[in-house]
Amino acid sequence: MTAFANDRDDPTQALIASPNLHYLTAVPGAPAGRGLFTDGALTQNSTTFTSATAAFTQADVGRLIRFVNNFAAIDSGGAIYINAVQSATSVTLNKAAGGSQTGRNCMVDRDMFFRSAFYGAVDPATGVYYCIANDNTSGGNRSVLFAIAYPGARAELLESYPSATPGEMVMWNGYLWSHQARRQLTTWA
Repeated sequence: MTAFANDRDDPTQALIASPNLHYLTAVPGAPAGRGLFTDGALTQNSTTFTSATAAFTQADVGRLIRFVNNFAAIDSGGAIYINAVQSATSVTLNKAAGGSQTGRNCMVDRDMFFRSAFYGAVDPATGVYYCIANDNTSGGNRSVLFAIAYPGARAELLESYPSATPGEMVMWNGYLWSHQARRQLTTWA
Protein backbone atom coordinates (compact mmCIF):
# COMPACT_ATOMS: atom_id res chain seq x y z
CA MET A 1 0.00 0.00 0.00
CA THR A 2 1.04 3.60 -0.30
CA ALA A 3 1.04 4.64 3.37
CA PHE A 4 -0.07 3.51 6.79
CA ALA A 5 -0.53 5.67 9.88
CA ASN A 6 -0.30 4.66 13.52
CA ASP A 7 -1.89 6.54 16.38
CA ARG A 8 0.56 6.57 19.29
CA ASP A 9 -2.27 5.87 21.73
CA ASP A 10 -3.77 3.04 19.67
CA PRO A 11 -1.49 0.31 18.29
CA THR A 12 -3.96 -0.52 15.52
CA GLN A 13 -2.54 0.20 12.09
CA ALA A 14 -4.81 2.19 9.79
CA LEU A 15 -4.40 2.88 6.08
CA ILE A 16 -4.15 6.47 4.93
CA ALA A 17 -6.93 6.21 2.40
CA SER A 18 -5.11 7.54 -0.64
CA PRO A 19 -7.17 6.70 -3.72
CA ASN A 20 -4.04 5.79 -5.71
CA LEU A 21 -0.94 3.68 -5.12
CA HIS A 22 2.42 5.38 -5.67
CA TYR A 23 3.93 2.41 -7.51
CA LEU A 24 1.19 2.41 -10.16
CA THR A 25 2.06 5.98 -11.16
CA ALA A 26 3.82 6.00 -14.53
CA VAL A 27 7.56 6.67 -14.37
CA PRO A 28 8.08 9.96 -16.26
CA GLY A 29 10.16 9.52 -19.41
CA ALA A 30 10.62 5.77 -18.87
CA PRO A 31 10.44 3.35 -21.79
CA ALA A 32 7.32 1.26 -22.21
CA GLY A 33 7.32 -2.46 -21.57
CA ARG A 34 8.02 -4.95 -24.32
CA GLY A 35 5.33 -6.87 -26.15
CA LEU A 36 4.46 -10.50 -26.03
CA PHE A 37 7.03 -13.28 -26.44
CA THR A 38 5.84 -16.87 -26.60
CA ASP A 39 8.76 -19.04 -25.47
CA GLY A 40 9.11 -18.38 -21.73
CA ALA A 41 10.44 -21.36 -19.74
CA LEU A 42 11.04 -22.28 -16.10
CA THR A 43 12.40 -25.35 -14.34
CA GLN A 44 11.05 -26.59 -11.03
CA ASN A 45 12.86 -25.17 -7.94
CA SER A 46 14.91 -22.80 -10.10
CA THR A 47 14.81 -19.00 -10.23
CA THR A 48 16.17 -19.01 -13.80
CA PHE A 49 13.73 -17.89 -16.49
CA THR A 50 14.68 -18.24 -20.15
CA SER A 51 13.40 -17.07 -23.52
CA ALA A 52 15.23 -17.22 -26.84
CA THR A 53 13.33 -14.17 -28.13
CA ALA A 54 12.96 -11.80 -25.12
CA ALA A 55 16.31 -10.00 -25.68
CA PHE A 56 16.84 -9.18 -21.98
CA THR A 57 19.11 -6.24 -21.05
CA GLN A 58 20.40 -4.81 -17.76
CA ALA A 59 17.59 -2.23 -17.97
CA ASP A 60 15.17 -5.10 -17.23
CA VAL A 61 16.41 -5.55 -13.64
CA GLY A 62 13.47 -4.82 -11.34
CA ARG A 63 10.90 -5.02 -14.08
CA LEU A 64 7.90 -7.26 -13.64
CA ILE A 65 7.31 -10.34 -15.75
CA ARG A 66 3.66 -10.65 -16.80
CA PHE A 67 2.36 -14.07 -17.74
CA VAL A 68 -0.65 -14.42 -20.01
CA ASN A 69 -3.27 -16.64 -18.34
CA ASN A 70 -1.16 -16.71 -15.15
CA PHE A 71 1.90 -18.86 -14.66
CA ALA A 72 0.94 -21.89 -12.61
CA ALA A 73 4.58 -23.00 -12.17
CA ILE A 74 5.05 -20.13 -9.71
CA ASP A 75 2.45 -20.58 -7.01
CA SER A 76 3.71 -18.56 -4.04
CA GLY A 77 1.71 -15.46 -4.98
CA GLY A 78 2.88 -11.86 -5.25
CA ALA A 79 4.80 -10.04 -7.95
CA ILE A 80 7.28 -11.89 -10.15
CA TYR A 81 10.16 -9.66 -11.20
CA ILE A 82 13.68 -9.81 -12.61
CA ASN A 83 16.45 -9.81 -9.97
CA ALA A 84 19.38 -10.10 -12.40
CA VAL A 85 20.06 -10.45 -16.12
CA GLN A 86 22.42 -13.30 -16.97
CA SER A 87 22.27 -12.90 -20.77
CA ALA A 88 19.93 -11.83 -23.56
CA THR A 89 18.12 -15.15 -23.14
CA SER A 90 18.29 -15.78 -19.37
CA VAL A 91 17.32 -13.90 -16.19
CA THR A 92 17.08 -14.66 -12.47
CA LEU A 93 13.65 -14.09 -10.93
CA ASN A 94 12.79 -13.15 -7.34
CA LYS A 95 11.21 -16.55 -6.63
CA ALA A 96 11.71 -20.15 -7.68
CA ALA A 97 9.31 -22.08 -9.86
CA GLY A 98 7.06 -24.63 -8.22
CA GLY A 99 7.04 -26.68 -11.42
CA SER A 100 8.47 -26.81 -14.93
CA GLN A 101 6.83 -25.11 -17.91
CA THR A 102 7.86 -24.16 -21.45
CA GLY A 103 6.29 -22.22 -24.29
CA ARG A 104 4.57 -19.66 -22.05
CA ASN A 105 3.24 -16.33 -23.36
CA CYS A 106 4.93 -13.54 -21.37
CA MET A 107 5.94 -9.87 -21.47
CA VAL A 108 8.41 -7.63 -19.64
CA ASP A 109 6.49 -4.82 -17.98
CA ARG A 110 7.39 -1.12 -18.04
CA ASP A 111 9.63 0.60 -15.50
CA MET A 112 7.89 0.78 -12.13
CA PHE A 113 8.54 2.52 -8.86
CA PHE A 114 9.58 0.32 -5.95
CA ARG A 115 6.50 -0.86 -4.06
CA SER A 116 7.77 -0.64 -0.49
CA ALA A 117 8.44 2.68 1.16
CA PHE A 118 9.87 2.55 4.66
CA TYR A 119 11.17 6.08 5.22
CA GLY A 120 8.53 8.74 5.71
CA ALA A 121 7.99 11.92 7.66
CA VAL A 122 5.12 14.28 8.42
CA ASP A 123 5.67 18.02 8.20
CA PRO A 124 4.34 19.16 11.60
CA ALA A 125 3.45 22.60 10.25
CA THR A 126 1.23 21.40 7.39
CA GLY A 127 0.48 17.71 8.03
CA VAL A 128 1.86 16.76 4.58
CA TYR A 129 3.24 13.21 4.58
CA TYR A 130 6.46 12.63 2.59
CA CYS A 131 7.89 9.22 1.77
CA ILE A 132 10.58 7.59 -0.36
CA ALA A 133 9.90 4.23 -1.96
CA ASN A 134 13.32 2.64 -2.27
CA ASP A 135 13.05 -1.03 -1.28
CA ASN A 136 14.02 -3.22 -4.23
CA THR A 137 12.91 -6.50 -2.59
CA SER A 138 9.25 -6.16 -3.53
CA GLY A 139 9.31 -5.33 -7.23
CA GLY A 140 10.07 -2.21 -9.23
CA ASN A 141 13.29 -0.62 -10.42
CA ARG A 142 13.04 3.11 -9.63
CA SER A 143 12.94 5.12 -6.39
CA VAL A 144 10.36 7.84 -5.93
CA LEU A 145 9.73 10.65 -3.46
CA PHE A 146 6.01 11.23 -3.05
CA ALA A 147 3.73 13.24 -0.80
CA ILE A 148 0.17 12.94 0.49
CA ALA A 149 -1.30 16.36 1.34
CA TYR A 150 -3.82 14.95 3.87
CA PRO A 151 -5.44 11.57 4.59
CA GLY A 152 -7.62 10.76 1.61
CA ALA A 153 -5.59 12.84 -0.87
CA ARG A 154 -3.82 11.33 -3.85
CA ALA A 155 -0.17 10.32 -3.52
CA GLU A 156 1.65 12.94 -5.60
CA LEU A 157 4.95 12.21 -7.33
CA LEU A 158 7.59 14.78 -6.36
CA GLU A 159 10.83 13.30 -7.68
CA SER A 160 11.93 10.15 -9.48
CA TYR A 161 15.36 8.60 -9.02
CA PRO A 162 17.03 6.16 -11.48
CA SER A 163 17.80 3.49 -8.86
CA ALA A 164 17.43 2.68 -5.18
CA THR A 165 18.38 5.64 -3.02
CA PRO A 166 18.82 5.88 0.73
CA GLY A 167 15.59 7.07 2.24
CA GLU A 168 16.40 8.65 5.59
CA MET A 169 14.62 11.97 5.81
CA VAL A 170 15.19 15.11 7.87
CA MET A 171 12.99 18.22 7.88
CA TRP A 172 14.73 21.43 8.82
CA ASN A 173 14.26 25.11 8.13
CA GLY A 174 11.55 24.64 5.49
CA TYR A 175 13.43 21.90 3.61
CA LEU A 176 13.29 18.14 3.30
CA TRP A 177 16.75 16.58 3.22
CA SER A 178 17.19 13.05 1.88
CA HIS A 179 20.46 11.44 0.87
CA GLN A 180 22.43 14.56 -0.20
CA ALA A 181 19.38 16.10 -1.84
CA ARG A 182 17.52 19.14 -0.56
CA ARG A 183 13.95 19.94 -1.52
CA GLN A 184 11.74 22.76 -0.32
CA LEU A 185 8.74 21.48 1.63
CA THR A 186 5.62 21.38 -0.51
CA THR A 187 2.56 23.51 0.11
CA TRP A 188 -0.86 22.97 -1.41
CA ALA A 189 -3.46 25.68 -1.82
